[in-house]
Amino acid sequence: MKSVRLEIVNIIGNTICADVDDAEKVYQSIKKTIEENKKVVLSFKNVEIITSAFLNQAIGQLLKDYTRDELKEMIIFENIKKEDSLLLRRVIDSAELYYKHPDAFKKSIKEILDEDDED
Repeated sequence: MKSVRLEIVNIIGNTICADVDDAEKVYQSIKKTIEENKKVVLSFKNVEIITSAFLNQAIGQLLKDYTRDELKEMIIFENIKKEDSLLLRRVIDSAELYYKHPDAFKKSIKEILDEDDED
């Protein structure tokens, strides 16, 4: 399978990955590459800061269409800092749970928010 290198900084034009609109650009680039039956080499080279919201939009939503195992086969993550790799793993874990059981996930969030209202 042919692979395509996608550099986040080149896609968004920024070293700070926090904006969800930028994350959507990354998501669209990854999705398009996968749909062309090509493997993605996603480079975090020169990325200084990355937020969980960015990763949720860029990577997490891929789990609505693909399993974790499928993504492992289709995406290679390069030049990602250790702390960002841990954040990415948490995002993927949460997204996987959400897309497997969206109703239960939404119910849990509602319960948490309702408890906060009681305080």
